[in-house]
Order: sequence, then C-alpha cells, then structure tokens
Amino acid sequence: MGNSARQQAKGLVRNSVTTGVVEVARSLDKQFSLSFASRADAREQAERIPKKAVRTKTLNEIDRLHELRSSLPSVEDLTFHHSGLCQTSLPHSRPASNSMVWKRQSGRFTLLIRPGVMANGAALSLPRGKTVPEKGEQDYVGVPFGSKARLIMFHLQTEGLKSRTVNLGRNLSAFLRTLGLEPRGGPRGNIAATKEQALRISRCTFTMEWTEDGNRHLIVDRSIVEGMELQNINSDDWSGEVQLSQQFHEHLRDHAVPLDRRGIALLSDSAMALDLYALFAYRLPRADRPVRLSWDQLQA
Repeated sequence: MGNSARQQAKGLVRNSVTTGVVEVARSLDKQFSLSFASRADAREQAERIPKKAVRTKTLNEIDRLHELRSSLPSVEDLTFHHSGLCQTSLPHSRPASNSMVWKRQSGRFTLLIRPGVMANGAALSLPRGKTVPEKGEQDYVGVPFGSKARLIMFHLQTEGLKSRTVNLGRNLSAFLRTLGLEPRGGPRGNIAATKEQALRISRCTFTMEWTEDGNRHLIVDRSIVEGMELQNINSDDWSGEVQLSQQFHEHLRDHAVPLDRRGIALLSDSAMALDLYALFAYRLPRADRPVRLSWDQLQA
C-alpha cells in the first residue's frame, strides 16, 4: 500500500465507518420505527418478527450495526476503492445492450466504460432464459453492473494494493463469505452471476476525463486488467487469475479511498447503497461547506 493510501486510511476511516451505515440505519429505523437508543430495544422489537428467516437476518443486522457504531475497523476490515470510482458509478441493472458504452459525470470528472470483447463472449453474459445474443453482439461481453460487480471491484482494488496479481476464484469466494454471501451454484445461485461480472470487469476499458485550471482537459484510458487466465469457465467450480494493469495499479496506490468491510457487508445486496457509501466516504471528509444533493442527482 502506498503512503497516500495509508494516510487516508488512518485519517479518514472514522468518517467511512459513520457514513457507511447511514443507509442501513435509516432502512431499519423506517421498518421498525427504531431510534436505536439502545441495542436491547432494537433486538426486542426484532424478536417479534414472525418469520424466522427475516427475524434472524434483522437481529444479525442490528448486532453488526451496533458493532460498527461502537468500534473502528481493524486493519483486516479495510477495503479500498479508487477515488474516481467513488464519485461515479457502474450501472445498477443490466444494460439493454452488451455493446453499449456507459457514461457518468460528476462535476469536472467524467467516466466512460467501454465493453470488452472476447470470442463468443456474449454466450457467457446473456440474461437468464436468453440463449442467443443480439445480432452483431456475439463477441461483446458487456459493461459490469449491479451489486456483485461493485463487490468484485472492491476485492480487486483491495488485493491489488498488495500485488498486481489477484485471484478471482477461491480468494473471491472467501471475500464474498466475509460479507455474508455464501457462494451457491445452480441456475438460481450467485456463482454464475459473480463469474459473469468478473468477466465483464476484466474485459472492459475505463476512460477518465477531467478538467483542470478551467481549460486543461485530460483524458486517460485505463484497463483495470491487462491479462487474465480462466479455468473451468463453464463450470461452477471455476477459477481465475488476473493481472492488474501497471497504470491502474500505480494510480490506485495514490488514489485509494478506505472503506469498512463491515459496512459493505450490511449494504452488499444494494448497488445504490454501496454507491452512496463510497461517495460519502470520499466527499464528506473533504467537504468545507454544506452540500445539498437531490434524489435525482443521486440516481443520475
């Protein structure tokens, strides 16, 4: 990890912890009319939920939320995200076309994601129930989307600060388990969806544009991954290894924003909540005046 990332982790992590659980706190508060005056009161109300699965999940969320509010993360809890990606976002849902370029803008910063290609790549990234790709899109893998793509990005960047070579098989599954997401195979499991998002991320190109000093316009193309090796790609028991590009690896070391993995675990099933967490973790420690954000701006 570079010195800049260490300094950010040390100085900003408390803000990350606080802001990362805002969405969860509001959600639970709305559901159970809780003020979170005490953990005991919250658990008492949650115990009244008739459905066991929902009751267990809610109790676990209350316990994790209490832990987040009462203690700073350990070194093992730290996860990292590039500052430019904190300000923008991936698609929340599957784009209409695998060949579509994704664009998002935040102030002077613009992110464009171009889908990558791979021989017959579309066959590995088709919507459920669809067996034939659109005409002209057979080799397009598509742009990454959804909450799983964000979790994989966190994994790639966190491990990428340690080494340019990142394992996407067993190590990724272990990472997902720390978030409470047990890898499951089959048509309704999450292994196939995770594999699809990993493939999309590894093949796409990120173009970052920003304006400095009013009229100086900079454009940088970055492929997060410059090489990959996949084994058993058509099986649930797949494995992979990717090599982060030298450019992205070096840029990440100077622009890594610390996040708390415990907060990510609470937000892991919502792409919007993960985006808000990353945005607030980056912006709030740097805010020198009140900023009003509309719901339309957040969804844009």
